[in-house]
Amino acid sequence: MLTITEYDPFGKDQIIYTVSNSCREEPGLKYDDGLVFYYFNTQGKKGGTPEIRAMLKYMMESTEQNVVNEDIKKLHRCVERVKVTPEVREEFMRFEDIIAWEKEKSHEEGIEEGRKEGIEEGRKRMLIEISRESGVPDEDILKQLIGKFGLTEKEARRYLLEC
Repeated sequence: MLTITEYDPFGKDQIIYTVSNSCREEPGLKYDDGLVFYYFNTQGKKGGTPEIRAMLKYMMESTEQNVVNEDIKKLHRCVERVKVTPEVREEFMRFEDIIAWEKEKSHEEGIEEGRKEGIEEGRKRMLIEISRESGVPDEDILKQLIGKFGLTEKEARRYLLEC
């Protein structure tokens, strides 16, 4: 099995991890069933041959600039032919549209969430300021923060200290 990732699945900064089966109860006991799993980490710095590094770079960005050897040149020709096939081109465009839409949606959701958090934050601070100006003891303000905003006592005390 072959997996190419943009992240390091094992956190050791290797370009390639070769994993085969073993017994959990007896770690030294290899179970040679023939299955081998290859994980290629496109962000890795350790190990790998120059050819593997070049191929992973091309996989991340399939451009003419990343065609640096004959194997990648062959792959690039195939990729270019496939990209212009009407059915593939349509799917490719849809995929790009989906990615763009997801990014936009995530951005909008992030802005909306930030707006809501900002409003909530402002309401808490306003309650504290108005209550203090009116001479309300901090213990009563604490109870209001807990009751109105569902804060824990620790969170409410933090707000009181910050304001």
